[in-house]
Amino acid sequence: TFIYDLLDRPLSPDLKLASLTIAHQQSPTDLITLGKLINTYSETNELEKAMIMADKLATIAESQNNPQQVGSAQLYQSEILSRKKLYELSSEKLNLAIEQFEKINDLKRQADAWLAQSRLDPDDDYQTVKSSLLKSAELAYQANDKPRELDALIYLSKMAYKHQQTGDSYHYLRQAE
Repeated sequence: TFIYDLLDRPLSPDLKLASLTIAHQQSPTDLITLGKLINTYSETNELEKAMIMADKLATIAESQNNPQQVGSAQLYQSEILSRKKLYELSSEKLNLAIEQFEKINDLKRQADAWLAQSRLDPDDDYQTVKSSLLKSAELAYQANDKPRELDALIYLSKMAYKHQQTGDSYHYLRQAE
């Protein structure tokens, strides 16, 4: 109930953080609250605290034998490491997250992870970026998740345009339409 109330009302980041911190103290093993707390710390640019909470999420999820939340924790860690410009470590966490999502055939989260992978791929290597984004779009399509599929296709169109691949750019934009 608390999370739904929190999501239904627009709150300042500080108030949201305070509310989530209290909720986490009351229920320290609640994985959903922990995930929202990680997001809020990231939004407020408190990356060290976000990483500590992501580590905690991974530990609790492993103890509960919950591969989806283990993967989510590793995806959070990857995002935080990317923001800190620690790309090699970020890539390692991302690969671990993909493995977790593959174990349980979570296509939506796999699509998220491949989209994140495309941002870690060398920016000057269009074919590698394209491959990651096509994988993301395909997984989203298989999951029948149109918003994720659109995100991947639109980003792919943007990257194609950036690399002077206008044919690809218009092709993926038409697919998105």
